[in-house]
Amino acid sequence: MFATFPFLVELAQHKIWMFTGSALLLAFSGWFLFRSGRVCPADQRLAEQCEKAHLWNVRLWWASIAVWFIGFAAAYLALPVWEYFEA
Repeated sequence: MFATFPFLVELAQHKIWMFTGSALLLAFSGWFLFRSGRVCPADQRLAEQCEKAHLWNVRLWWASIAVWFIGFAAAYLALPVWEYFEA
């Protein structure tokens, strides 16, 4: 697999930085999504579009969180769990 996708070697060597950086970016975007000062326009039509966009942003953020946790589990937890059940 590394012969087909040689960039995976670099990603594997720097996975601590990649997971830390992506976690910080997800936390920062979560703060923007759920902060208390968020307002939509006063116009009814624009307000509905704003709320709809916010709902989709929240859904996409939660999907990103799920993908991050799956990647984290595969990168850091899969091998220790596998070795635990093999012994």
